[in-house]
Amino acid sequence: FIRISSVAVLCSFLVPGLSSAQDHPIDPGVFGLDGTVSFRSQGGDIYSVEGDRQTTASIEPAGFYFIAPGVAVGGQLRIARSSQDVGTSTTLGIGPTALYYFGEPDAEVLPFVGANLLLLRRSSS
Repeated sequence: FIRISSVAVLCSFLVPGLSSAQDHPIDPGVFGLDGTVSFRSQGGDIYSVEGDRQTTASIEPAGFYFIAPGVAVGGQLRIARSSQDVGTSTTLGIGPTALYYFGEPDAEVLPFVGANLLLLRRSSS
């Protein structure tokens, strides 16, 4: 299982240079990017049918814009595809995201909470 997530390095993706009015990475007017890419392949002795391997790949980019100090709104996209000997499924989703950052804007670590609501559509064949 391989999972690469930029959540741990979220602050490095904040782009404070979009406007000269920002002094801190969570000031109003700052645009941020986040996302996750994953790939998983499962199979072997735990499956009862020989060759019944399941493979899943997904990408989930997100973008957000700070509207107030420490408060950001934006959106997220989800694209996932899973295949197995019996067929494949594709999941597409899109929806809004909201983030709130705690602490002082000039702190070295900026903990946050976030929420999103995704409208998902799944198709199988």
